[in-house]
Amino acid sequence: MGTRPNGRWPVVGAFGNSFWVRRLADGLESSPARVRCLYVDQELALKDWPLKRWLAEREPWACDVLHVLGWPNLWNLWVAACLRAVPVVFHWLGSDVSSFLLSPRWSRVAGPALNALIAVHLADSPALVEELRTVGIYARHETVGVRSLDGIGVPPLPPTPRVLTMLRPDRFAFYGGEEVLKMARAAPDVHWLVVAHDGTGLPQLPNVTYLGQIEDMEAVYRRTTVLVRLTAHDGMAKMVLEALARGRHVVRSNPMPHCRLARTAEEALPQVRAAIACDRPNTEGAAYVRREFDPRRQSERLCKLYRALAGY
Repeated sequence: MGTRPNGRWPVVGAFGNSFWVRRLADGLESSPARVRCLYVDQELALKDWPLKRWLAEREPWACDVLHVLGWPNLWNLWVAACLRAVPVVFHWLGSDVSSFLLSPRWSRVAGPALNALIAVHLADSPALVEELRTVGIYARHETVGVRSLDGIGVPPLPPTPRVLTMLRPDRFAFYGGEEVLKMARAAPDVHWLVVAHDGTGLPQLPNVTYLGQIEDMEAVYRRTTVLVRLTAHDGMAKMVLEALARGRHVVRSNPMPHCRLARTAEEALPQVRAAIACDRPNTEGAAYVRREFDPRRQSERLCKLYRALAGY
């Protein structure tokens, strides 16, 4: 693409999973990079676009770099970007990795093909980096969507212990819904807060409160002692980082510093009780998040990457 003038910043076209596109744009809002959110909330339509349609588009090719979050199977887009000489940063988020690896024979062929078409692979967690390495895709760990921690302290744990979890109705099994209900039945003295589900179609247990969709989680975290996340597969879950940053204990099914590891209800319930018995905030976890996931440092790394790819 040649050498660009050093006095201006590249235009970055961000699209893919719309939730994470918005999170990426929020994280780069105060940076010098010029981010354009493309095709927001049009995910399903993009998957069927032929190469000719992509080449005829204007918005992507008016950008210096494309940062695509999720959906590795947009082969027509990857080819179009190569033909248009626009470098692509592809960000692996979690479920897209597990879907890509479902057929090992196919993914071992597709991995090198993606390497030839995509300039840089980023992965949301170290575990995803290792999974991708098995099929010849070498990604760099870059967690996307961590919100600013300015002004976020470590409040004391609530006087009444509560356990927080997220259960999405459309992915109830994936988020360990049955395991959560099993723990709630086994320990009626432990109270649960469930976000993202209003309880429709689920048992109405006296120790479970369904909060539904919550826009501002701050008050919920203040009511929380320990977060439980028993997912079938995971990236660097933002809810985990947010809970840790506020000194909450975490029990999750993926290994992570300053979190308690458990994959089943039988493993998780003793860990929940141990976290409650600790009776003090997880200050080590809060310090870890601030040290390793500072969104300002991530913004600087991404801006440096964009400039290098665009030839600035």
